[in-house]
Amino acid sequence: MTILDLMRLIQRHLKLVIALPIIFAVVALAYSFFIQASYTATANFITNGDLAFAQGLASKEATSYAKSGVQISCSSQSSNKQVTISATGSDATQCIEAANTVANNAVSQYKSSSSSVIATVTEATSAVRNTPSPLRVAATAFALGLFVAICIVVLIDIAKAPIKSREDAENACELPVLGTGTSVEDGDRILANLQFACGKRPSTIAVVPIGQADSAVVISNELVNALERSSVRTRIVKGSPHARKFKVSVPEDAAVVVCCPPLAAGAGASYIANSSDATVLCVTEWTDSKRQLLATMRELELAKANIAGLAYLPEDKEATEAARAERKAKSHKKK
Repeated sequence: MTILDLMRLIQRHLKLVIALPIIFAVVALAYSFFIQASYTATANFITNGDLAFAQGLASKEATSYAKSGVQISCSSQSSNKQVTISATGSDATQCIEAANTVANNAVSQYKSSSSSVIATVTEATSAVRNTPSPLRVAATAFALGLFVAICIVVLIDIAKAPIKSREDAENACELPVLGTGTSVEDGDRILANLQFACGKRPSTIAVVPIGQADSAVVISNELVNALERSSVRTRIVKGSPHARKFKVSVPEDAAVVVCCPPLAAGAGASYIANSSDATVLCVTEWTDSKRQLLATMRELELAKANIAGLAYLPEDKEATEAARAERKAKSHKKK
């Protein structure tokens, strides 16, 4: 999968890719408000005396300092003879007060034990927040939700294996693409390529959709318009999904286009394709899958259908709607 394929995949599942990260962020943000914040304030003092004794005094003061919600710990560094007092709790002001009180009391007792001792206290002026801020929680959850959404989209793509381009369709079944259905005049190209593939103009043409039934309607109308522009008397027939035979006599200057239902609706398209001079398979980009294409081909090959090629409908909604509007306008003029 290329970066372009991934971008097109994300665009197709844009609602999921937008909704899931937002849901993750909102849930994480709501959860963060129920978590009690934690702060740590640190005070320290440096001494020229016995470091172990100084730490012992600080630990004793920390134990005797009873304050609800505040936990005090002491540590020392022998390299610079520094004793560090850390106070952790849910209130930043209480933590600062506790760390400074323990440090000052320990230094006072230490100095009173020996007049030669020098100890310098560095008081805590602020407390560091240990729990992440709600904004950071929401941003992390949003990023996680986006990652999960992209993974889901990729898994859907792997499971469905949609047809993403003309080359994708041709490589999947080794049949040529006769044309597309994005413009009114494209029917001429489909008809011309269909005649080249069959060696003559077929009298009966079965148009079979791979999955989306609307695609057969679009291509059938394109073929009918192209045949009429070639001065061929044309009739379009709606095929039944439950047909068991298809016999029609067609004059040399006429043609019949049968708009078939997909094989998922019934085996009627197989019977119609078997009796038709040529069969055109309709593939819709991103909607039809490679599995559907291969399964349809296998059934039609068993029915000994003359599959001339594919009619490819790209997922271009604006072009498709414009073509439909133009067809309707022309049909109204004829009436």
